[in-house]
Amino acid sequence: MELQFDFKADIEAIAPVVQRVSELALELGCEPGRELQLSLALQEALANAVIHGSNNDAARTVECRVSYAEAAPGSKPHDILIVIRDSGPGFDPAAVPSPKTGENIHADHGRGLYLIRELMDEVSFARNGTELRMRAVLSKLR
Repeated sequence: MELQFDFKADIEAIAPVVQRVSELALELGCEPGRELQLSLALQEALANAVIHGSNNDAARTVECRVSYAEAAPGSKPHDILIVIRDSGPGFDPAAVPSPKTGENIHADHGRGLYLIRELMDEVSFARNGTELRMRAVLSKLR
């Protein structure tokens, strides 16, 4: 199954997407509390796509695709994949400094990618950094 959310690069458009994906995770049998981790990572990823990737330009579009495999009868999907794309110039994720070192410790920004990597089970980038793929295990129980 797959859900597709395409929205104008407006920070106000993020909350409804995060809310729907959080609800979906719960419907799919997400472990209690895990949906909060998923929601925070998704919120950070969408904010990055709007603010950095699309430069807060509402004329641009952010794409968010959420997919999960159909489970066998009587069981629940094991994981969820979220793919976010923006139309920006891209970036090198490896060049983003760690918020845990040096002057970055006291910075008032720059923790989004760190949080996403900590909260999700798998994170990868494609298309010169304009596509983020995040996978979360919903439940260790089957």
